[in-house]
Formats: sequence, C-alpha cells, structure tokens
Amino acid sequence: MRGIAIDFEWARFDDYHVELEQPHPDPESASLISGASIGPRLVAFGESVITRPLDNYSELYLELAKAAPTIEGQREFAGRYGLLKDREREETMYWANSVWNMRKLVAMMEKRENWEMREGKYVPYEFSNSLALRYDLNAETNSLSMHVVPKNLFIALALQCVSHRADGVQIRVCKSCGALFEAGGVSGRRFHAEFCSDKCRYQFNHRNRRKKQ
Repeated sequence: MRGIAIDFEWARFDDYHVELEQPHPDPESASLISGASIGPRLVAFGESVITRPLDNYSELYLELAKAAPTIEGQREFAGRYGLLKDREREETMYWANSVWNMRKLVAMMEKRENWEMREGKYVPYEFSNSLALRYDLNAETNSLSMHVVPKNLFIALALQCVSHRADGVQIRVCKSCGALFEAGGVSGRRFHAEFCSDKCRYQFNHRNRRKKQ
C-alpha cells in the first residue's frame, strides 16, 4: 500500500474565544445524552484565511498527539492550525476526545502490539462517513487521478498519520527530549534516527560527555 493523496483545505481565524456553558435553545428536545446545555466551546472571531495545513506541516498529526487535552491546549492549537471538527466552533469535549484518539492511533502506528486483536486478527480501525473521493481528469494528458477529501481537520490528520505509515514512516521517541518524531519513508530522516533534531543530538552527546568527565 502506498500513501494516500489527500486533498484538504481548512480555515483558520484571527482569534478564538471561549464560550462557557449555555442553556440549550430547546431544553425539552435535548437528549438525555447531551443534557440540556451546550459548551464550553471555542468560537472563531475575526477574518479567516484558507490554508492547506497538511501541505505545510508534514507531521501535524504528531502535534495533535502532543497537545494538552484542555481548553488552553485547544485554543493554542486552533490559533496555529484551526479547529478540528468545525471551522467556526468546537466543543471542548470533542477536542479532548480527539487528542486521546490521536494518541491511540499514533501508538497503534508505532507498535503493532498496541493494535487491538480479536480472534487472532487485528481489528480494523475505521472512520465512518468521514471523507469523499475526488476524481480529476487531465484534459491535456487524459490521465485520471484520485484524491481523498476529508470532512474536517481531525480526519485529515488521521489520514496523514496512516498515509505516512503506509509510505514507510516509523514513529520514534527522541532519546534526548522524549518527543515523538518520524523516521524513514517520506520523513526525510534516516530510518534508524534516534533524535528528532540536530539540536537534541548535540545536547544528548554533550550531556554524556559531561557525565564521563
């Protein structure tokens, strides 16, 4: 399996404000699961700019996995890349669940021992009703191309994670700072890399030299 061609655009706004819990507009119709309130959540303010986050950030899914599952972490991430579920508003509960789900997915890609098994087989990891397929015909070459179009940023990041793994990327833990990083495949790092950056490699070796003195 080769990596997936992902065609994805998303909106990032000037700012995101915290909207605290509010009464449901129709309490009588509120389900027992959701309760009779909405929030807290982040709401976008100001002008928006359309971006292609997967084109600009090759390891963005790891940024989500590292993020704090709090409203502060949600606001910091949104300020850089946009909200995960909806372009203009997002519940804090959805954010927290998304962080934990991405951590689970990264762990599955990192080690197959983390993949759930049932009756001796690995259980498929599925996203239902989360994407579309786009076919493009090149009028000059008469060639056909296919792209996967995610419905939101979280699905795009999940696809980025799986696509990179399919292209030979390995997820490793930096020996110096403990951060997750990609090695091999399309990552641009050698397959057996032990550090996420030259800075971390230098600091690790420097600490070891000092210990030996």
